[in-house]
Amino acid sequence: MVPVAAYAFLGKVLPEVVTHAHLYARLSAPLGYWNVLAIMLVMAIVPALEGASRRSLPFVFRGACAGALALFAFTLFFAFSRGGTLALALALVVYFVLTNERLQEPSVLW
Repeated sequence: MVPVAAYAFLGKVLPEVVTHAHLYARLSAPLGYWNVLAIMLVMAIVPALEGASRRSLPFVFRGACAGALALFAFTLFFAFSRGGTLALALALVVYFVLTNERLQEPSVLW
């Protein structure tokens, strides 16, 4: 999902380079529909959050998961999908109810 999210986000950040990805204010490329992009991002956010919070993973993998998590969150925001935002809220509630893993410190990015 990282290449899809990066391509969609580049349509917003560099619209002169990725011209056909920025047809509307909402991000939808390369999937073609912003709600589909948002749901795919929600399905990717939960494993990325789990990977970033798992202390047993090596530092490099935790950092990669945290970086992907940030990319997914920004791309989801610029998709402007109310359904995707609601799905993310529900997925996060279920995730935090069912898991005992938490982000221990902000130094996961360093």
